[in-house]
Amino acid sequence: MKYFLILATILQLYSCNNISNSDTRFNIAAELIRNGKLREADSLFNTIKYTNKIDFNYKLLQIIIEFKYSKFTESLAASQNFIKIYSTNSLGYYYAGLSEFNLHNFINSEIYFDLALTKLNKSSDKDFIYLKKSNNNSDFDEVSIYDDLQFMLGLSKRFLGKYNTAILYMEACLDRNYRKADAYLVIGDCYASLGDEVNSRQYFLLAKQNGNKDADKYLIK
Repeated sequence: MKYFLILATILQLYSCNNISNSDTRFNIAAELIRNGKLREADSLFNTIKYTNKIDFNYKLLQIIIEFKYSKFTESLAASQNFIKIYSTNSLGYYYAGLSEFNLHNFINSEIYFDLALTKLNKSSDKDFIYLKKSNNNSDFDEVSIYDDLQFMLGLSKRFLGKYNTAILYMEACLDRNYRKADAYLVIGDCYASLGDEVNSRQYFLLAKQNGNKDADKYLIK
């Protein structure tokens, strides 16, 4: 029912051309993204008239749409363009890092995540992203990128062979109760790569106990 109400509102907005509707249109587009309706959000963006505020939001959510469709080269290019205009905002660096990571360019992802964390720590604003609530739910939660930056930076360092540093970032995730099962698994993998079988098994068991479905694969090695 909620979705049909949103669509009805969109149809009304299509007939309105004045700039005062831009904020309303953007809010509806953001709501569509939160509910996983990316194509509808993309269509709605094309009706939005530009102001500085809307231009910022438009460029940001266009990055998100490219990324959610797994168009990582396109989302990287959009992120880099965003950074040129909004160089003090952490979100451009964050999505550039995610794009590079998914393109397996881990050196670059580490650089972008480091920059994003630096920008975020210096910013008085809270930068948010939309993350899926679960694999079986199309809804998105609005969350701070800080915790995900810690996790992704640690993961990048793990793929670069910086195991001890990666462990520190994953421990920071554990302290904040963020993606505990995955963090335990990564820590276990880092210890395994360092040749520490005792600690690696301990963390693989913790990953399994916290619901990580891949932990058994590591425990039987």
